[in-house]
Amino acid sequence: MNLKGVRGVAVALVAVGALALAGCSGAGGGSDAKGGSFTYWSMWSEKEPQAKVIDAAIKAYEKETGAKVTVQWQGRNVLDQVTAGLAAGKTPDLVDQGYDKLGTALNSQDALADLSDVWGKTNADGKKVADVVNKSYVEKIPAYGGSSNKYLIPYTVSTVSLFYNANSPYVKEAPASYDDLLKDCAAAKAAGVGCIVSDSDAIWAAEYWFDYLLNRNAGDGAMKKLAEDKTGAEWDSAAVKKTAEQVHQLITDGYMVSGYDASQYPAGETAWAQGQGVFYLTGSWVTAETAKTIGADWKYAGANFPSTGGSSADGVSVLPFGFAVPTAAKNADAAKAFIAYFSSEKYEGKIATEASNLTALKDGQAPAELASVQEVLSKAAPRVTFDGEGGNYFSKVFDPAFGDLWLGKTTADQFVADGKAAHVQYWKAQG
Repeated sequence: MNLKGVRGVAVALVAVGALALAGCSGAGGGSDAKGGSFTYWSMWSEKEPQAKVIDAAIKAYEKETGAKVTVQWQGRNVLDQVTAGLAAGKTPDLVDQGYDKLGTALNSQDALADLSDVWGKTNADGKKVADVVNKSYVEKIPAYGGSSNKYLIPYTVSTVSLFYNANSPYVKEAPASYDDLLKDCAAAKAAGVGCIVSDSDAIWAAEYWFDYLLNRNAGDGAMKKLAEDKTGAEWDSAAVKKTAEQVHQLITDGYMVSGYDASQYPAGETAWAQGQGVFYLTGSWVTAETAKTIGADWKYAGANFPSTGGSSADGVSVLPFGFAVPTAAKNADAAKAFIAYFSSEKYEGKIATEASNLTALKDGQAPAELASVQEVLSKAAPRVTFDGEGGNYFSKVFDPAFGDLWLGKTTADQFVADGKAAHVQYWKAQG
C-alpha cells in the first residue's frame, strides 16, 4: 500500500502480513494522561499492523483514564476528509500523516496547532516525550507557509537509503565514497549484472539520486537554493552541472538495470529482490515490500548515501510520520495527552516489533531487516528530502527535465538548459 507525498511520491510504510497484537496492560506509570475524550481520524486502515498498534494503545488509554476515543480508520486519504471537514465545521481532534502532506494540506492554512508543549509532557512510561522521541527528525521540516513548523510529533520514520544485499558478490561493504559505488557497479557490469535499479514511471524515486548527489556536491540546502533562486542563475552552477553529469554517467556507462526505461513500478523492486540488480536507492519501506520475494541467501543492508568529496554534507534523508492536532479541535488538550502517552517504548516501540517499521524513538529497537538503517540513523544527522521542496515546482519544472535525463533521452547540458528555462518561466508566472 502506498502513501502519496507532496512530491507525488509513492511513499510506502508497508505492513507485513496481518500481525496480531497481544493484549496490553493499562498501567501508565505517571503519564500526563488526563482522561479527556477526543476524536481521531487515522491515516491507517483498520487491519494494518500500524492501526493495531495504535488501537491497542487507545484501548489501554481508555481503560486507564476512563476517556472515550472515537476513531475513524480513514486510510491514506484522511486529509481529504479533514480538509472537507474544515469547511463544514467538523474536524477531528487528532490526525496523523507524513509531515509533507500535513504541511501542504493543513499547516499551509494555519490549520494545525503548535505542539511544542507536548515535548514536555510525560508518556506512558513516566518519561518526558523530549527524552525518548528524537526531536531532530522534525526540527527542519518546512512550515509550508504556516506560522509554525512545530505541528508534528513523529512516531515512525522512513529513510531514503542505498539498499543492497549484504551477501552480494559485488558489494564487499557499504560504499564509503561515490567512487567506491561506481567501482561496485563496474564489477557488476563486468559480470553481466545491472547495478542501479529503477522504474520508468517512478521518476520521483529516481530523483533521490539527484537530491543526494547535489547535497553531497554542494552541501545542505543546495536543492532549496536551486528551486528558490527566481533568477534561475543557480541552474548554471558548477555543482548542478556536476550532479547532472554524474546522473548521466550512470546511464551512459551502462550501470542501469536492463529495461529500466520501460519497466513499471514495482517491477524494478521485484527484480532487485530476485538478484537482478545491485543498488536500490529508495525508502526503508522496501524491506516490507519485498519480504516475500527475496531468496534464502538475501540479507538486507541499507547504507547512507556516500560522499562525493564536494562538501562535508553527510546527512540521511528522513521522512517522519506522526500525530497533529487541528487548530479547530474542540478537545485539543485531550488529544495532546494521548500523543504524549503513546510516545513511549511501551506503545510506540511496537511500531518496530509488531509493524516492522522504524520508530521515532531515540533508542528504539529496529526490525532485524532494518538494523543497518537504524545504525545509519544513530550516526548521521537527519535531513529533509529535497530540502523540503516539492509541489508544483517539481511537477512543472523538475520532473519533466529530470525524467528525460534519467531515461537517457537527453544530455546533462540539455537537462540544465531545459530545467533553467522551465524554472524561469515558472517563477515569472508566480508574479
